Amino acid sequence: WKRHSIYRVPERIKNLHNSKAYQPELVSLGPFHHGDPELLPMEEHKRRAVVHLVKRSGRPLREFVAAVAEVAQQLQDAYKDLGDEWRGAAGGGTDRFVQLMVTDGCFLVEAMRMDALRGKVHEEYAPNDPVFSKYGYLYLWNYIQSDMVVVENQLPLLLLQRLLIVLDHHKYQFKWRRRHRSVSVVACRPGQEQMRRHDMLDWQAAKRMCESDILLETLKERQRAA
Repeated sequence: WKRHSIYRVPERIKNLHNSKAYQPELVSLGPFHHGDPELLPMEEHKRRAVVHLVKRSGRPLREFVAAVAEVAQQLQDAYKDLGDEWRGAAGGGTDRFVQLMVTDGCFLVEAMRMDALRGKVHEEYAPNDPVFSKYGYLYLWNYIQSDMVVVENQLPLLLLQRLLIVLDHHKYQFKWRRRHRSVSVVACRPGQEQMRRHDMLDWQAAKRMCESDILLETLKERQRAA
């Protein structure tokens, strides 16, 4: 139980108040509310966020997937009462979980970046982008921010740490070591031998994969090459 950090709100607590207060309104983050019908429209924008983050980083998508897959067990353990559909290699549960973590994590990084830049991300996104634009910052960011603090709608800090180190290895590796000296932060880039087994994933390839099933295909390829 010491490994848990993200919990479901007990039903008896929800029944004492407005149960909708414990549900996200716009976007799901993590497994507990993934697939809720009213949140499905944001899934497309999450996948777009992955594509843009990969393009900006100059790193192959495989590095992000590998970085998260290395700590998949720790990320799963962070969720109390995580369903069996998110666990186990035999049924593809762990693969789906890693796919979810990378997708939601990249979306959150892009959303926080939009906030830091006050919506001025038009160099990478279209000026009329429905989410990542001045419009999204003015009219959607408050909803995203509110959903980020919903108890059942959380992402482990370790996930963001791994993604940021791949995004800018030298910058974030140094920062995390300074701020968390008691935590061992290892490089997230796969070994050279592994990289020789995989071609670098360029921007166009990432875009094509996003249009189908961007991360699941990468995970399957990693398994075949292992």
